[in-house]
Amino acid sequence: AALTKLLTEDVGAARRQVGYVDAQGRTASWTGKLCIPAAVSIEGEQFVVQSNLMDQDTVSQAMADAYRKARGPLEYRLLAALKAAQGEGGDLRGMQSAAMVVVAAKDTGNPVADTIVDLSVEDHPHPLEELERLLDMHEEYASYNAMIKAVDEHDPATLEPMLARLSPDNLELRFWVALELYSNGARHRALALFKPMFEANQAWRELLPRLVPAELLTEEQVKAIQEALPR
Repeated sequence: AALTKLLTEDVGAARRQVGYVDAQGRTASWTGKLCIPAAVSIEGEQFVVQSNLMDQDTVSQAMADAYRKARGPLEYRLLAALKAAQGEGGDLRGMQSAAMVVVAAKDTGNPVADTIVDLSVEDHPHPLEELERLLDMHEEYASYNAMIKAVDEHDPATLEPMLARLSPDNLELRFWVALELYSNGARHRALALFKPMFEANQAWRELLPRLVPAELLTEEQVKAIQEALPR
């Protein structure tokens, strides 16, 4: 009913492509007769996939199939659908941008807390690869609170697999987890994390004394770390 009302009031409906999935998983879609082909809408169980100006009319079906087969968090199922679309030929004009927004099922009134993923690649020669890189990074940062909780609860069985999943370049998260470990008495494990960081970039070592006025480390702790890991 909502889609019908919207289209009835829109003088440009013939050029529109609209898809709905409501909170109950009900779907509705529209592809106007003046949309540039190939333009296809497919409704499935709690999802709608749409495409227009595609290289082939099989793109939407490839997206639907990939989404159905994918497992894991919603954001990675969406990414699988996007990659399948490109694998089927994608946009006739080539690639330039990509975006993804995922929000919580229930509205708490706090849009920041309710937004699970909000990523965009405005202009890139390989936008899906870049979107995947940003999504992986987002997932790593989203795990930070869980890692800190595991440290505080002295739960290495939970912490270590999460640390192992971090990308080699993510020194930022490793540093702050190492700092939390050191402050919680797990000093040998903390030093083992600090060591390759300091070797890769001395700026992390130089950050230590700056944490004293912020009351994140004491002067004695900084000295102990520096002595344990000399230059």
